[in-house]
Amino acid sequence: MRRRPSFDQEIGMTQAVRRFFDYYRAPRVLGLDVLRIVASLTIVAYHGSTQASFYNRGLLRHGYLAVDIFFVLSGFLLTRQALKLRTNTRLMSFATRFWTRRWFRIIPAYWVMLGLITLGVAYLPIRANMSLADLPRHLLFLQTLFPPNRYTVTWSLVTEEWFYLALPFMLALFFLVPRRNVRVAGVLLILLIPSVVRAIMVQHGETPVLPQARFDGLVVGAGLGVIWSLVPQWKGRLHDSRKWLLAVGVLGAVFMFVATTRLNDGLVYWTAGLLAFNLFIGMTIPAMTVLQWPRFLPIGLAAFVTFLSDLTYPLYLVHDIGYTIVDATGIHSKALYFAVALPFIFLCAVVLHFAVERPFLAWRARIDSSTKRTVASPGQVHSGLQAAGAEAAA
Repeated sequence: MRRRPSFDQEIGMTQAVRRFFDYYRAPRVLGLDVLRIVASLTIVAYHGSTQASFYNRGLLRHGYLAVDIFFVLSGFLLTRQALKLRTNTRLMSFATRFWTRRWFRIIPAYWVMLGLITLGVAYLPIRANMSLADLPRHLLFLQTLFPPNRYTVTWSLVTEEWFYLALPFMLALFFLVPRRNVRVAGVLLILLIPSVVRAIMVQHGETPVLPQARFDGLVVGAGLGVIWSLVPQWKGRLHDSRKWLLAVGVLGAVFMFVATTRLNDGLVYWTAGLLAFNLFIGMTIPAMTVLQWPRFLPIGLAAFVTFLSDLTYPLYLVHDIGYTIVDATGIHSKALYFAVALPFIFLCAVVLHFAVERPFLAWRARIDSSTKRTVASPGQVHSGLQAAGAEAAA
């Protein structure tokens, strides 16, 4: 009987391609990758619509709501990660460990982009107008607290980073409270704070993009992360109800997405509406966590989806700048505009991913491995979600 060629032989893999497939075909949760990809592509399309001058048309008018999908997903994943990193050591040791892992993921690519924007102002047709005087505020994620924000899309990154700076302390406080009903009441109170802040800002004619005005999605995700990690009874109920929760969540989110295109961005929308959208997205998480790849699916497609999921953070960092560079070409056809802009943006994101993000994630993995061998002791829990794609950022 003739022997069937191996997988490598069938597709004629080079060593580089083999390494690519080995990295991206590791087991992943399909549902969470899908959420991340949908959110990322929606944001890219939304900002492209503003550049191509058909802003306010159709569903793209409120495409920025996809940021809240990232917030819910990010809060869910990183709270679970924080709880797995939690040990019997001091609070500051736990907090530093959590922050270090987060910063290895976020800061290198972000700082590289800040440097390129600052240097590129004089040579590239970008509208960022970043000066050396602006750089310290942006390096420390202070650009929305102390405007102007020269790198406008990063308002959401600032929101995430300040939330995660506080997360270890919020978890510590959470565990100090003995009664469950008091804990739940505290979480609900925190969840309402952004709506109140948004109401005040809207009344004063301000756009609610401050960290304290938009972290409700992160709280929704963090609450789900706590349930998933620490409350098996509630997790079981959510798991058993996942299908109808998914149906209600999807229908509710679509309704919010469509209905708000016909409404003015008034007080009700910015308070109750935005909070409701985050809750609807949270309702989809139980079903998405159990959505897995079918076995018959080609491994190449699975690897591509995983790669695209990992590319979402670089896409977030480069897409708006990429659009401004393509703007300078003077293309008037919308179809041609996107035909040029999208491949250029994806190419820039791929370069940033492989040149900056991947090396630092590999460095973080080596540090984690060394810490596990030298620091971990019986009774301590040291675990983390996989380095690639385990965290979300938008």
